[in-house]
Amino acid sequence: LLVLAVALWGVHHFGGILYGTVRRYTVRALALAGVIGAGMGLVHFDKQVRNAAGAVVADVSCKAGDVVCKDKIVWAGFDPKRVAHENTAGRPVFMDYTAEWCANCKANEKFFLETKGVRDALVTTGILPMKADFTNEDEVIQAWLDKLGRKAVPAYVIYLPDGTFDLMPEAITTQMVVDRLAAAAKRFPPKTVAGGG
Repeated sequence: LLVLAVALWGVHHFGGILYGTVRRYTVRALALAGVIGAGMGLVHFDKQVRNAAGAVVADVSCKAGDVVCKDKIVWAGFDPKRVAHENTAGRPVFMDYTAEWCANCKANEKFFLETKGVRDALVTTGILPMKADFTNEDEVIQAWLDKLGRKAVPAYVIYLPDGTFDLMPEAITTQMVVDRLAAAAKRFPPKTVAGGG
């Protein structure tokens, strides 16, 4: 939308009716090319594959139980019962509270979460990555956020088997996430390490 707004401003400012025909059509062509180029680079048209829990998976060839597949984190869909089950079994759960409309969430995901360091840490520690999608402002997710003292996304937390949690700040770094995952795994060592794909 920002690119489209700039393109429309440019057409009006540099290619309005006060200018000659060649200039008007040249400016319009450049603006259209800019919008199309930005759209091709920013909008993803790949069909996403989702697992049974509704979480996007990187590839249908991923095996059940993989936390990383094809260089992507395999996020489990938000499920309070599964969090309780995994914690009871002694496994911490790393929760990413996010939403499609949240620019900070998307930036954090791209630059700090979907990185080799975090993927390797998830495989090494065996911690379950889970995504709580707040796009449609789910009441259950809101209740979980309220328990953390947060009113909005993004929020990053590791739920620990002893009933406590490790809440991270909104501004994260890859090293911070890796360190927190390692600290959780040190307190609750993995019984079996999940596959890495």
